[in-house]
Amino acid sequence: MDSTTEFEIDTMILDYMCSKAILETVTKRAEELAGRPPIEESNILPLFDTWKQLSSTKHAGREISHDLQAKLQLITVAVLFVYRFRNSRWSAPRRRDEQNAQNGAQRMDWQSHGENSTSAAAVAEAEDTDFQVLLSNVEIPQQDRATDTRQMTSLLEILPDFKKLCAMLSSILSPEGGCNYMHLAARFMLQSVLEQHAVFGKSSADIIEDAFSWQPEIDPDEWSNVRSSYLAILQPDDNKEEPLLSSHLARVAQQFPVFEFEAMITVRLREMLDKLETPMLVKLETGQLGDWDPSTFRLSNTRLPTHMQQGSS
Repeated sequence: MDSTTEFEIDTMILDYMCSKAILETVTKRAEELAGRPPIEESNILPLFDTWKQLSSTKHAGREISHDLQAKLQLITVAVLFVYRFRNSRWSAPRRRDEQNAQNGAQRMDWQSHGENSTSAAAVAEAEDTDFQVLLSNVEIPQQDRATDTRQMTSLLEILPDFKKLCAMLSSILSPEGGCNYMHLAARFMLQSVLEQHAVFGKSSADIIEDAFSWQPEIDPDEWSNVRSSYLAILQPDDNKEEPLLSSHLARVAQQFPVFEFEAMITVRLREMLDKLETPMLVKLETGQLGDWDPSTFRLSNTRLPTHMQQGSS
């Protein structure tokens, strides 16, 4: 088999696994939010992850289609978003070690202050209780829940990947093109700021500025207007003093419930997948090719490698 054919076969398999993994991940979350029994999960996500690593190494430097690039970005966002409240290998992959070290240092600092350690422990316990209430409100199954915020991936951490995804899909997220994806990105930014205050107790003009720092290539003037409208929601009467900003963000959070945001993003992730191309192997699997003769397609007789067939059974 020549290298080009091998690359095409591996890419078809990657496209198939990626789409299947996105669908299962998003469907899992949608069922939870609807209060329905959990779906029976396959092992498609770890299989995809393994195949992606193998393909990336094997075909380093080869260019994949824009559609597959978008799907790979979509699954990155979907997995980070769906698993962010869970104690899972798929959550907080970027800064968990760093954050745990920081939190450990804080706990040692509390302990070194003697009398303050009791009150600090009480505050930490109250925060953990509030966090568990949040997880209950957004329908995270008890057995999957992160024990505290140290195991959580924040929206602010996911935000760079979400911005990149919106930019990649800007032309297909609405019939008109840009405006719809800008509002979607801005809503994610706004919720990231609100989460920093509600979950982590952090509120500052710098956090707001960091969240809304984005320069989309399409229609920058329109983005300037959208950005200004969302910033106006977050800023209390041109006064950025910390106590006032904190109380203002608490009021704004009441207008933007976390559950509604979770449901909205879950729906939009599924819509993004539906707007991308259906993988050839999915079409074969679901009979969408009609009278198409597979013998005319030179990759039609490809099969998953034996070790992956065994792993998916």
